[in-house]
Amino acid sequence: MIIHFDEHFDTKGPLCFPSMACAEAGTHYFGPSRLLEFIELRLGIINPGYREIYRISSFKDFINQIVDGSGPSPFYAHSFEADPFGVAADLLRKRDELRLAGWDFKYQEDIPDRLRNFSEIEADSGLLSGFADRFHHVETEIASLSPVLAREILSIEKVVTHPERFQLKHVLRLFDLLKNLRIPFDVNNFKLNSTGTSDLVIFQEVLTGNVPAGKKIHFGCD
Repeated sequence: MIIHFDEHFDTKGPLCFPSMACAEAGTHYFGPSRLLEFIELRLGIINPGYREIYRISSFKDFINQIVDGSGPSPFYAHSFEADPFGVAADLLRKRDELRLAGWDFKYQEDIPDRLRNFSEIEADSGLLSGFADRFHHVETEIASLSPVLAREILSIEKVVTHPERFQLKHVLRLFDLLKNLRIPFDVNNFKLNSTGTSDLVIFQEVLTGNVPAGKKIHFGCD
């Protein structure tokens, strides 16, 4: 099986990319969500499929218990009183970002107060799992596989993707785990055939990293 990976391959709607159903035999096009679902399926991991609205509502209830508790008021207390649901949604988004960044939420004496508040929420809540938690679970499971077992379970012949500078950090961590299992990666280096000095060509060169960092770019507004 050959996997073509791009962050935008999860896009739905009129500009959607090839799905598993319409891809040619043995070739699939995955973004982060589709790749996660594929690996979960291969590893036999059940995706509970909680809708985000339920996660936010559950998270709000846990936050409410902390705000009403006898301990010191967390940094979000006043904002939460004014807009419980909105603040809960924002805090949950930040919490998921911290999880994707690799933080384990373990309490430490020297961490900033705001991170300590997130650590307290994590310790007291039975949070409904979302994308970040599922991704972390998959990382843990893949790290425990041997190359031979991974080849049998995942059946990935190779992954075709973009240079590292265009990838999300948590995706790079997953790719490193797959590389450790001896799964080959082909990198698309964006060899453009565009010539000339138009703004479009210059912009393409900047996006693909062919312009030295720090170089001042002048556009001609053409």
